[in-house]
Amino acid sequence: MAGLNERVARAPKAGTHGLIGKYVSLVDAYLSVVEALNQLPSTRGLSRYRLDSGRRCGGLLGENRLRDLDGIVIPGGFGERGVEGKFAAAGLLGRTSAVPWPLSRVQCMTIEFARNVLGLERAHSSEFDPSSPHPLIDLMESQRDVSDKGGTMRLGAYVAQFSRGHGI
Repeated sequence: MAGLNERVARAPKAGTHGLIGKYVSLVDAYLSVVEALNQLPSTRGLSRYRLDSGRRCGGLLGENRLRDLDGIVIPGGFGERGVEGKFAAAGLLGRTSAVPWPLSRVQCMTIEFARNVLGLERAHSSEFDPSSPHPLIDLMESQRDVSDKGGTMRLGAYVAQFSRGHGI
């Protein structure tokens, strides 16, 4: 135990992180994410900005001020509101700089990369844009008619069968 305590005491202070989501104005939104981060030794002294992805991170994207952050956290969520701000932050910080971004949605990374590196301008998830010519992430057949997706996710191990002609 002494070794762990010493490592925690020597851990560097964390700097400034941006929590990017659509409910950041609510005090208890993303509380589990914030509390999990608070348990990490590397978050001692961490300053956090809550950035509203629905407002393109409160104008910080346009002002190039996100580059002042030492890291970003993009919690998961459902629905299309705020997702474009998450994509923009993922591209500006997550891919084009050395800023770490734990807990980020694979959707954000995948879609932003397809749009800005592969040139697939309308790449999207079928959850957000069912008419996308490049649906990179698709709903499971059993979820297509579910209107309230929260609490219906498949969690844990899942056997996926890939077959020819399905874009994989």
